Order: sequence, then C-alpha cells, then structure tokens
Amino acid sequence: MKNRAKKIALLSLGLLALLITAPIIYFFSLPDGSKLVAQTRAELRKEGFKVDLSEFDFSAPAEVQARVASLTNFGRNRTFAGSREIVRRHSVQQIIGDPLPMISPQSALVLWTQKQLELHNGVANQLQPDERWLAGDAWPLLRVSYESERDFLLPAAHAAISGPIRFHLDAKRGAGLLLPHLSAIKNFENAFTAATLIELHDGHKSAAWTNLLAATRLVTAWTPETTEISTLVRFACNAIAFKTL
Repeated sequence: MKNRAKKIALLSLGLLALLITAPIIYFFSLPDGSKLVAQTRAELRKEGFKVDLSEFDFSAPAEVQARVASLTNFGRNRTFAGSREIVRRHSVQQIIGDPLPMISPQSALVLWTQKQLELHNGVANQLQPDERWLAGDAWPLLRVSYESERDFLLPAAHAAISGPIRFHLDAKRGAGLLLPHLSAIKNFENAFTAATLIELHDGHKSAAWTNLLAATRLVTAWTPETTEISTLVRFACNAIAFKTL
C-alpha cells in the first residue's frame, strides 16, 4: 500500500510539474514576435502596400498650397472670448440642432427665420451680468462676431469653392507628423455655418449661398491625409454641413 501511495504521489507531482512547465516551454518555443512583424511588413511592401506613415507622399502643388493657405489662419485677430464665445458656439449649435423644434407632427420651427433667438437656460446661465440681455436674443452677438471674422472668412470661402483642398505636409516624421490645419478646418466649418444662418436671417441670400457652398466644399473638396484624426475631423465637418443643409 505504501509503495502504491508513493507511486500515486510521484505521478501527481509529475503531472503538476508538466502542467507548470508545459506553458513555459510552449511560450519560449514560439517565434520571435518582432521577427514575425518584420516579415509581415516586408511581405506587404513587396505587394505594394505602405506600412509606415513616413512612406506616404502628402505633398501638394504650389498652386494648391498658395490657395489653401487661407484655410489655416482661422482665429487670427479674434476679439471674442470667454462666456460670449460659449454663447456664440451654443447659439449656432442650437440653430442647426437635430431635430429642429417641432410645432406639429408635420412641421418644425426654422430658427433662422425667427426675429429673436432665445438661448437655452443652460447657455444663458453662463452669461456675465452685463451680457444677460443676450439671453432673449443672441442674433446681435452672432452678427457682430461674424463681422469681426469677415476679413479672413471671405478668402477662406473663395479658397474652398475654387478648387481641390489638400495640405502640403512632411510625412518623414512618421507618427510625429504635424497637422495644424485640422483645428482651423473644424473652426471654419462652424464659422461658415454661422455666416450662412446670419446672412439668411438678414435676407442676404447670395452671401448665404456662398457660405453654405464653402461649408459643403470643406467636406467634398478636401482630400484628407491618411491619418485617423484627419478622417475623424472630416466626418465631424460632414455632420455639421449636413445639418446646415
């Protein structure tokens, strides 16, 4: 009986040792992961694929570079900040909100046709005491803000309308590629939307059409560089342009 118990104990210890050492042996017998990655990348290159950002050509012709330069300068010499900027941004979002306020099951309130643009309480509560008058009508703020931006909105609108949009970038830095134009593009999309709504509200249909066309062209004419964030910005601009339309 004792010998049998010893054999069972030894067998159990052997099985336990096997269970412990087998995964370790298997792990170290696997091919080197870095070698597999290098092999896969080499195979993809042979098939014509680009596997590094630095392998892409993000250059643009000189004519295009000169034209789209105005699409990178949003915000220069802006005078609005703080709570007024918050109100301005939320006012535009309120106008292009999805869905529009429903009047009946078959009709909605078109906010840009309203004589006064009342702010939601959450936005109005962020106003400073001397700005509370804007709570009942934000159109004056939007109009003055638009006028302060007109000098750089007009050339930007012309740039967006008159040809393809592509930015000259240096991809040699790989993942360190700088994309300073993305924030400007998103801001111009919102600014063109605001300009469209204000011009419609003021009865200037030709100017409204120009700004609306510029807002849509920022999406349709732009060939974004092959980076995830650039595509996400374009998607965001597409949503804004769609709501504006």
